[in-house]
Amino acid sequence: MPLIYNELSSDSIVSLQEWYKSQCNSDWEHHYGISIESLDNPGWLIKIDLTGTNMEEKTFSPLKEGENRKEKWIDVQKVGNVFQGAGDADKLGIIIGIFMNWVSTQRV
Repeated sequence: MPLIYNELSSDSIVSLQEWYKSQCNSDWEHHYGISIESLDNPGWLIKIDLTGTNMEEKTFSPLKEGENRKEKWIDVQKVGNVFQGAGDADKLGIIIGIFMNWVSTQRV
């Protein structure tokens, strides 16, 4: 499946910030949350703990492109209660966009 997200938009960042704020209830933010790390190949790793959120029980279809992790690649999946996205140095915005698109399509 080709990627539909090609760049980081300020809307993705604002949406992620709003989603994060909506989870904060004086408890969740003390135990769970979002981490964004750099990888040494180079790339990004984003983990979003969904425990206690309305996304916890939702299914996510994994997305993986690019076997050679020295060039263009992305690997996004849900592992247990954690949305986990990794990708090359150009994929930070794409990973955030994938998460926010998934969240927006799950709202009823």
